[in-house]
Amino acid sequence: MLRLYINSYQSYLWNETLAEYSRQHCSGLHEVPYSQGKLIFSDDPTQLQKVELPIIGFGYQETIAPDIIADILKKENLAPQDFIIRQIPELTLEGELREAIVEVKEMKISPPQPDELNPKKNKVLISFILPKGSYATMVIKKVMSYL
Repeated sequence: MLRLYINSYQSYLWNETLAEYSRQHCSGLHEVPYSQGKLIFSDDPTQLQKVELPIIGFGYQETIAPDIIADILKKENLAPQDFIIRQIPELTLEGELREAIVEVKEMKISPPQPDELNPKKNKVLISFILPKGSYATMVIKKVMSYL
């Protein structure tokens, strides 16, 4: 369970890195609110093709955004070595690179239908396939931003 929390925090830091990178390098941006702030999406995702940003952890690779990452770490009062947990070594997480844009395959969205859990509301069913390490929540947020 602790690993899930640490991974979630790393994901948050990565999202913040991508948002700031997008602000600095992309045009045609729009924001979508979420529980931790705002997600930033580009109207032209090709601007982020082949961009890889590090998941911050012990030994992460400084790539194209070292200043952005340094600012985020400072804001969060963190250092990469904070991801080394000597008391519980299995929770120590190394950094790795993650693509900013991944291909979504086999996406299907059902027509709206009555939602049995929320009377007077509708629901849609969404299914798709993502590469390992990608988050479905980002795809769903993007789809919902069009509604």
